[in-house]
Amino acid sequence: MAEILPIKAWKYSPELNDQIEELVSPLFDVVSEKQRKRLYEKEYNSIHLSVPLGNQAADFAAKRLQQWKDEGVIIQDQIPGIYVYYQYFTLAGSHKEYCRKGFICNIKAYDWDEKIILRHENTMPHSVNDRVELLEKTKFNVSATHGLYADSEKSLENTWMKLSRLLSMKLKITKE
Repeated sequence: MAEILPIKAWKYSPELNDQIEELVSPLFDVVSEKQRKRLYEKEYNSIHLSVPLGNQAADFAAKRLQQWKDEGVIIQDQIPGIYVYYQYFTLAGSHKEYCRKGFICNIKAYDWDEKIILRHENTMPHSVNDRVELLEKTKFNVSATHGLYADSEKSLENTWMKLSRLLSMKLKITKE
């Protein structure tokens, strides 16, 4: 089993919550050229970090990231956490709603030979090198990596639900 750890996440300032649709972008390897052009027009869109423009793109992303930190555009949580999320979506031509459940955290790096984390079947060297350069220059994971895991008994999801109810109860008590 892979070892995971909580992180102190960087998030957009709460003052920008009502603009979230203008701030987020698709993952670097699926965003179309048409989408990129539109997203680059938005000053604080994450595309400026995940798919930066220019010859020195990683350097540009590092400068932009520091600017956003200095201006308070993004702020870091003070307490480490594992961030659970649910993404609801429909497929083109369908009205059926699906839900992708996941979490964001640190995950230990393993040698491929250990077979704890398996490689993506179509990883392209250029994309890997691009991501490594961005990580080295920014010291920031600008684009989440998706992984799949088996949990037929839904023990992880059940734990999240229990913790969510406990947290909800705590918030209600604290507000009163």
